[in-house]
Amino acid sequence: MLSEFLPLASNMQELDLSRNTIWIAIEPLLQQCTRIFKLRLSSSQLEEENMKLLIEFLPKASNLQELDLSHNSIGMAMEHLARQLQYCKISTLNLTDTELKESHFKILAKFLPKASSLRELNLSMNEVGMAIDPLAQQLQYCKIERLTLSDTKLKEDHIKILSEFLPKASNLHELNLSNNCVGMALVPLAHQLQCCTKVVHLNLYFTDIEDRGIIELSKSFISIPNLTVLNLGWNEIGNTGTDAVFRHINHLTKLEYLEMDVRLDMKCSALVKVCCAAVGKDIGWKRIRMDHKECQLIQGAASKYLYTVMFLV
Repeated sequence: MLSEFLPLASNMQELDLSRNTIWIAIEPLLQQCTRIFKLRLSSSQLEEENMKLLIEFLPKASNLQELDLSHNSIGMAMEHLARQLQYCKISTLNLTDTELKESHFKILAKFLPKASSLRELNLSMNEVGMAIDPLAQQLQYCKIERLTLSDTKLKEDHIKILSEFLPKASNLHELNLSNNCVGMALVPLAHQLQCCTKVVHLNLYFTDIEDRGIIELSKSFISIPNLTVLNLGWNEIGNTGTDAVFRHINHLTKLEYLEMDVRLDMKCSALVKVCCAAVGKDIGWKRIRMDHKECQLIQGAASKYLYTVMFLV
């Protein structure tokens, strides 16, 4: 058994048992993992009872900082986990696809402020729904820097609620809302982002956003100059939205990666010139991706130039 050999690996810092059936041996295994720094148990068929055994062990794992429980069934063990977080040093917690519902997230929100070590929280592929309200309210009392809410069944009303509390989340650096229905809620989200000067990574991939919202978002660029990654991919962005992005993009002086899927009509030649002019400025970009075609920047004598542009016409 694996647990019999773990004491021999006294210097082991990371243990990945993902995609294994370990629930039968979970207790003796945990007894030997007290020095582990990273523990990955993704897709390990951990059900509620075994999850409770794992959670009871967490305070004893004094070195544990990263825990991946994704693709398991946490269920009602969520309350026990939320309570134990205050006694752990876990800084990164991955709860992707753990069959969590609104009621579970309300419980998690209650204990988040006590989880003083938590910096990164991934709640993707769960049903957050209206629990976004208590979660958003508690962000101001947390030290969370990276929040991933991809594919959490969020609608426009939910995004509006989240937007209201974003300015109070002073520690937030990265926000991932991909694969949700942001839609026209991008307008209030963009307004509130103007107060989120620490945000460096914003992911709005496949969020049903259109030109009007993009225009408002581009106006907020001047207030978030530290943004390094902006993902607007898999959204139907037309002439006016693309024009707005590139007219304001010079404010994002630290931008390294921009992804967009643009849909332009045949009268786009003037717009392409605007795009090229914007990119021609001294912006330290490493790569731009448009319509899944990478646009490369090459170093010229005095500035950077756009090498290729691929638009979906």
